[in-house]
Amino acid sequence: MSKTISEDVGHRIEELSAQIHAATAELVQLSAEYDDVGGWLGVGLRSCAHWLSIHAGVDVGTGAEMVRTGHALEALPQIAEAFAEGRLSFDKVRKVTRVAVPEDEQVWLDVALNASGGQLSRICRAVASALDAADPLLAGHALQLRSLRMWWRDDGMLQVMAALPREDGAVFQAAVEAAAWSARLRAAFSAPCGRWGRRSHRVDVRRAPQRCARSRVRGVGRQRLEDANSRADTPGRRPR
Repeated sequence: MSKTISEDVGHRIEELSAQIHAATAELVQLSAEYDDVGGWLGVGLRSCAHWLSIHAGVDVGTGAEMVRTGHALEALPQIAEAFAEGRLSFDKVRKVTRVAVPEDEQVWLDVALNASGGQLSRICRAVASALDAADPLLAGHALQLRSLRMWWRDDGMLQVMAALPREDGAVFQAAVEAAAWSARLRAAFSAPCGRWGRRSHRVDVRRAPQRCARSRVRGVGRQRLEDANSRADTPGRRPR
């Protein structure tokens, strides 16, 4: 393929992408309006997203994102305008509407227009994670959702499934790693070393795992303190 043909194909892809973005913007807006008026209500239909999965051929999760994004754009007119003009894709818009609020809309618009899709996804994910960690309601919700299940499988193995908040998860992880380290050390020092069966050095196997666990928990504590200090001036949690 010659350079001229390659450039022509590239330009055509950009043009089609902009047209698709603009059409998707209208579809997202109409989806939110349809949800508001309850036009999707009917026998056997659970939500507007369910209706969209039947009549627009999208996955239920995608339909839910279309409705959510459409509602979020009602408070973000500049981002909505850029979306309607085909300058922003649906992927970018649905990411940015999870973290943007009217007060910082211009900043997020500039970021969305200049970052690639992958870059914007990473930025929004990091910001959303920081905002969630600062939200006391989410912290309480995480405590309510925490769980720990253990059961013996038919092959004799013990299987563990846990869902833990960050602090509890760090303690649990440190305990598991300490136990594994202890087992490895005991196995290593149970075998003779050297010609005369003597060890060249001694390690307090009993205390090493505890030091590891304490170090891990202290590290998590320091990180939480640094996160709290960095979020001291951060506004409240963004709407979902």
